[in-house]
Amino acid sequence: QMIDSEDRSTEGSKLGFCTQSKISETWDFLHNPAFLKELPKDLRFAWGADQGEKGKNLYALKDPGTAYAGPEQSDIKEIGISEGMLLISFSKEGSEKWAALTKNSVGRAIAIVHNDIVYSTPVVREVIKDGKCAISGNFSESDLIELKAVLEN
Repeated sequence: QMIDSEDRSTEGSKLGFCTQSKISETWDFLHNPAFLKELPKDLRFAWGADQGEKGKNLYALKDPGTAYAGPEQSDIKEIGISEGMLLISFSKEGSEKWAALTKNSVGRAIAIVHNDIVYSTPVVREVIKDGKCAISGNFSESDLIELKAVLEN
């Protein structure tokens, strides 16, 4: 009753949308020790970017562990926007991290998280070994600009 799951994708980690008035109650419920003990230890919850007065999306994220930790901001060499996609190139070390993460995530979503806020959950279509990737989807130009800014900071 706290989450509207109508627009939930079966590919991603979005559980649904929570109205502004239910965010605190939902967060308290999700962190109740009795509830948490029933969940896998590598599962955590995170909010999506604030949608103003409306509310926020809620995500369930699986911690991939340190062996498959994704690249960090310092691993990014360049970010650009072209034809409705975000284009990212990684350093050598970032390329290795990205290849390991995508190898274990084909067909699944990877959350792009900054300061514990989920900004996007693209689905990995194939292993990305060359250190360059394109994130596509139903993005507006302002969505792409915001995502680029988040990854650059």
